[in-house]
Amino acid sequence: MEAINREEPANIQGWTLEGRCLVRTEVFTDFRAAMLWVNRVACLAEQRNHHPDIHIRWNRVTLKLSTHEQDALTDRDWSWIKAAETDLVVDANGSLKSDS
Repeated sequence: MEAINREEPANIQGWTLEGRCLVRTEVFTDFRAAMLWVNRVACLAEQRNHHPDIHIRWNRVTLKLSTHEQDALTDRDWSWIKAAETDLVVDANGSLKSDS
């Protein structure tokens, strides 16, 4: 697995590039909605065997994603956020979009 140097910001569904991490923060209507989304993150992480750092503060969840073994971004990270485009969709009101 080779580290990838991507200069451009990650403009995919609210992700930003911060140092050697892809970062995304979502704000939800309440704690329960935030935790439901975190459970979706956990499922995606387990499916892909690639786990982001997760910070939860009541209704605000921040994910930080990088390939820890490389201390860098790799194809695994970019592939993970691409999968998140469909698996981790949140509407403008801070609610989870259904799987339907």
